[in-house]
Amino acid sequence: MRKYGKVIAGVLLLVIVLAGSGVLYRYLAGQYKAGGLAEAAPDREGENRTGAEPDREGGNQTGTDSEREEDGQTDAAGSEQEKGTNPAPDFTVENGDGEQVKLSDFKGRPVVLNFWASWCGPCKSEMPGFQNLYDDYGEEVAFVMVNLTDGSRETTESAMAFVEEQGYTFPVYYDVEQEAAAAYYVNSIPATYFIDSEGNLIAYGLGALQEEDVKTGLEMILDD
Repeated sequence: MRKYGKVIAGVLLLVIVLAGSGVLYRYLAGQYKAGGLAEAAPDREGENRTGAEPDREGGNQTGTDSEREEDGQTDAAGSEQEKGTNPAPDFTVENGDGEQVKLSDFKGRPVVLNFWASWCGPCKSEMPGFQNLYDDYGEEVAFVMVNLTDGSRETTESAMAFVEEQGYTFPVYYDVEQEAAAAYYVNSIPATYFIDSEGNLIAYGLGALQEEDVKTGLEMILDD
């Protein structure tokens, strides 16, 4: 009897696991559109709009809107936000020459913003697609490929060596102060954001994207 009881318990456990997996699948399918992209929600005061969960462990609030305002930083669309818009958080990174570049410097052009590192397998898997689309759209769209340069696991030198070795020609920027990662609550990579020419966050994809996914995002931000 005990043997049969264990078998029945095992079957019930399997049923529960399968049912839970189905619920999770339906939830994720509702969160993301086909192609792995999700539309960014319109701005609501005090809400994180980047698609990633803020890191609340240890009370780290370095990426909140209030602290960016205290530090004199504003969203790319300015401090006066129109209702229903979704201004992409601004940040400062460095280019290959060590010069500071802000996301807001690209306002007036659509932007593809990607967070990556050379040690990240999924990041490397999507990069050929980004290169192909940069070749096709690079004159119309600003590709802002932000390397998470923490100075230990990833350095400017290691990232530059990887880009040169692979022959990539899209613009690469280095988040040496982790300001960009904090602004977008980046706690896993790759992560990609699609920003229109007015500086509004339109869509995002968390995890590796196929080339067609990125192309779909581009079509969402390109002016008609």
